[in-house]
Amino acid sequence: MDNFISEQYNLHKSKLEGFTYINHDNLYIVKTGGIIKYINLNGDLMYGGIIIKILDTDKYTTLNFLLKIGNDFRKLSYTKNYIFYSEPIKNKKKKILKELLTELFT
Repeated sequence: MDNFISEQYNLHKSKLEGFTYINHDNLYIVKTGGIIKYINLNGDLMYGGIIIKILDTDKYTTLNFLLKIGNDFRKLSYTKNYIFYSEPIKNKKKKILKELLTELFT
């Protein structure tokens, strides 16, 4: 992370718990159904919503996310924001259930 995003992450750390900062190296983990929060270039932390679709496959210059926020749809630019991602809630629930069952039966 560069200095700006490190400072912003530390400032908003409690609100970003459970979220992973997305960069070129881990962009592959982003999936539809996941949840996005982002920090814009002004340093404002924004709730981005649920990823509906990943647009423009040129991952480093024109990548955009189509997000659903309530009844609204928005396009979010990867290059103009610092993206934080959390996996879909159903995946988290599956992991927790699996851990509980493993604990009960071992």
